Amino acid sequence: MLTEQLNTTLKVSLEQHSKEMTYWHKKLTEVYNLKKKEKVCYINNNITVMEIYVSVLYAIIAIATFLRADFKSDITVEKRLNLKYFCFVSTEFYKAIFIVKQPNTLWRKLESLLLIGNNKTLTELVNQINEASSDFRTNYFDSGKRDISLHYDYNLEHEYKHLCDIEEESEVKHITSLFALLQPLSLICSLYLKIIYPEENTTNPIDESKWNQKFRTELRNNIYDNIGDSLQNFATYLDHNMESYRFIDKPKVRSLLSDNNYAHISTFRECIKLSVLLHYFYLDLGTAVRGYLVSENYYEQQLHVIRINVIIYEGYKKIFLPHNHNYQSQSLWEQYIRIPVLASGSNESIAEMEAIEKILEDYSKNEEIKDIRHSYSHFRKNNKLYLIDLWSEVIALNPITELNKAIDFLKLLSRIIQFSKPCLEHFAKKEHERVQNELLSPLEDMFTKAIVSCRSRDERENLLKYKEEFKNLILDTLNRQTNSQLKKK
Repeated sequence: MLTEQLNTTLKVSLEQHSKEMTYWHKKLTEVYNLKKKEKVCYINNNITVMEIYVSVLYAIIAIATFLRADFKSDITVEKRLNLKYFCFVSTEFYKAIFIVKQPNTLWRKLESLLLIGNNKTLTELVNQINEASSDFRTNYFDSGKRDISLHYDYNLEHEYKHLCDIEEESEVKHITSLFALLQPLSLICSLYLKIIYPEENTTNPIDESKWNQKFRTELRNNIYDNIGDSLQNFATYLDHNMESYRFIDKPKVRSLLSDNNYAHISTFRECIKLSVLLHYFYLDLGTAVRGYLVSENYYEQQLHVIRINVIIYEGYKKIFLPHNHNYQSQSLWEQYIRIPVLASGSNESIAEMEAIEKILEDYSKNEEIKDIRHSYSHFRKNNKLYLIDLWSEVIALNPITELNKAIDFLKLLSRIIQFSKPCLEHFAKKEHERVQNELLSPLEDMFTKAIVSCRSRDERENLLKYKEEFKNLILDTLNRQTNSQLKKK
């Protein structure tokens, strides 16, 4: 009952704040343009207040959107994937207002305005905001978690732990701390702006078109439950894969392995990295699609649509681009798909790989997805408030086009996952060859020394014959053990 009431309250909040956001988005754009034409001293102060207010409004809208999506789901992994964006939103908001361009941050500019005249009420409000800022930064500001929430992580252990550690109760405390900042900032900015711009906000909210409503209803009836089932299945696969991945790190198992053996097994297990990351992309994208399908507010729907673009871009990057910014390392695609598939010699697999590669290359040329992702990933950078560009996308994006993008990418992920088997076979073969070499190397050394000391040709030939028989015996034994282990798996 309490959840339903809160969900209804959030729905009303979304409608009100989205209307405000659209109005001040337009007004701020006008003031930016005015500043280019006229040099008026008060404009900079107005811009400061408007930029803070727009950031506050967007943070409230985004949090309400993800929280409502959480309330509407009863699937654990889906709830966590909605809640993980709280950290991203709160961290970006805090950076935009209290960190970017230090010491001349947006907050320091506004604080200076509020302290003019030593008004007791305003001074108390400034102190309240500073205390709330200190509390939030100490307890909840986390750039590392923000990065994983948005960009994912090549370290599978970090990524998995981050997802598993997300809990509703702790996230509610997190958001409560953030709202201790949002509420007084919203009050101050709205009062200031109503004095400067007293005209009534007559912005009409955007309603979902009948065509889009029909499309969303039909799509929800056809795929909502199916995607929910897939999310639960993929979450189960993810848990099993990570259980296998973590197996050698268990203290009892680790104690049985030499450092050399642990290093070799650790290297071998990395071949499942891409496959595991694909599960995260699928889960995140499926969650965003389901969030869109059950949204009741146009702006709420559009935020999930924006998220679809961001997930596709971040997923494509993790799959296809090198690990580091200098492009010196191989991409996961190169390491775990291209090289194994080419080594397999299968014309069918090579053709499929090249077809998928062409699709991934097309993503690298898609400037729209890239621009949306850049606007989404930073509220503010240097002197630019990217939220202005982002809200323009929120208003303009066609959800039908974006949903088709999501469905295409989900299908692409399924195609890439099919390469898991040839990848494992390739690395298993390499590991098998390494073990062979390690076993045979002492044998080669021993017989080489013995052959050098042979006194006759017959003695040398007999020794070589015995060497081959012994070598074949070792290899046959190793092959039987390997085949037995593969059958068990």
